[in-house]
Amino acid sequence: MRGRVSFYAFVIPLLALFVVAIDSSHVHGQILDDFEDGNLTESPTWATSAVSGNTSDFVSDQGVLRSAGPSLSAEIWISTSGQFVTVEDHYIWEFKINYPQPPSSSNQIKIYLSSTKENLSEDVEGYYLLLGESGSNDGIDLYKTSSSDPIIVDPASSVSDGIDLSIRVTRTGDGFWKVYKDA
Repeated sequence: MRGRVSFYAFVIPLLALFVVAIDSSHVHGQILDDFEDGNLTESPTWATSAVSGNTSDFVSDQGVLRSAGPSLSAEIWISTSGQFVTVEDHYIWEFKINYPQPPSSSNQIKIYLSSTKENLSEDVEGYYLLLGESGSNDGIDLYKTSSSDPIIVDPASSVSDGIDLSIRVTRTGDGFWKVYKDA
């Protein structure tokens, strides 16, 4: 399976400096970046949006990936290409995410587990986690881009007060998904 590891965030006003923080020490598999080198242009090469007017809407800061997007509402994204590796016929994604604000329908995070294109501003096909929605049922839901119905719905409001947790997603070779969280 070939895909992209992608982090996609909707930014609301006043959240320019700290939107998404991803601790890569929890990322395993073929794509691994600890972000310690402060370099998003090699090993691996990350593509990002640049709506802030900078060359990238993200920075690597002491091993943590952080938003450097604009202070106004905007969609920002970061992605990299890679070959997925199976472990006992499972695809595995693991990462830590910190976003202290309560998410909502206009202030949410999409984490693409795979996509057909590197530029996530384009029309892509793939799978993503959605953190944040309208109302107080803010959970961690798994979607396929071709459907408005989630594949997995978080039965708890896991992220209604903000996000600070580790997430693990697995997919078997025959397409069975599981989403785990550990606060």
